[in-house]
Amino acid sequence: MADTKFSYRAGVDAQIVRRSTQGRGLGVVFAMFSEGSSASVVENGGPQITRTPAPRGREFLKTEVHLVIEGDHMAYLANGQTNDGQITNLVSKFLEEQGVNRANTQFAFMPRSNRREIERLLRVGVKSIDLGISSFLTTVEDVNNHQRAHAPPRGMDGIRQIGDGLSQVMRNAFGRHRTPEEIQAASEIQARIHLGYDGRGADAILPQLMTDVAERVANSGEEFSIVTKHDVVITREKLVVKRDVNIEGDDITLNAASTFAALRDCLRQWRNDGVLDE
Repeated sequence: MADTKFSYRAGVDAQIVRRSTQGRGLGVVFAMFSEGSSASVVENGGPQITRTPAPRGREFLKTEVHLVIEGDHMAYLANGQTNDGQITNLVSKFLEEQGVNRANTQFAFMPRSNRREIERLLRVGVKSIDLGISSFLTTVEDVNNHQRAHAPPRGMDGIRQIGDGLSQVMRNAFGRHRTPEEIQAASEIQARIHLGYDGRGADAILPQLMTDVAERVANSGEEFSIVTKHDVVITREKLVVKRDVNIEGDDITLNAASTFAALRDCLRQWRNDGVLDE
């Protein structure tokens, strides 16, 4: 373990504290800390707030990052806020410290999406859709036209009613009775629509109905955010693959075995959903 210590960024060191090869992929836990830094302490029942150094030979933990890597794919979970760039920096710095040529550590971990992957994700079922009013009205109109020659699925009438209601609202907002100043003011209104369900006890047709709407949204030219049945987030700019998990642990640290199991399960689910290129 001592050989894994390296500088993550100025004033912050990192080292591997756990590894797991039990199961598919390699599991690694990185711990981050600032050497020599102090923690705040409060006097129990008194007025004093002071600082105390870490015990000799130990440091106060800043955060820990759990990774499971399978080939070119990776799932991670971290205490606190982190992002793809920070994870890339963490792994790159570790490899460089282990003697890997710096030119070979210049890569980026980032979700990669294409049209085929998005279509696969949508087929799993959609939980929620967020988009602007104009995009929503256009989408409802497209769905209505598509279903005109067929009996509408259960639940489609509800979406149509929402669309018709919003059309009336928009007509009232921009109606002829408005003064030019009122019309100009109304044009600056930005509103968004949220369609969704909580995923509990929903009829099997509901996520597929949402998929029908989501496919048209994904083909539109406007901003949107779609959350699939398995919590993959799709936006126009980026595919964010994430999932809520329950991990054993406490307010000090996460249970490594529980975390590795959850991350491996995430990768398995994403592989089944067609997110990962094989």
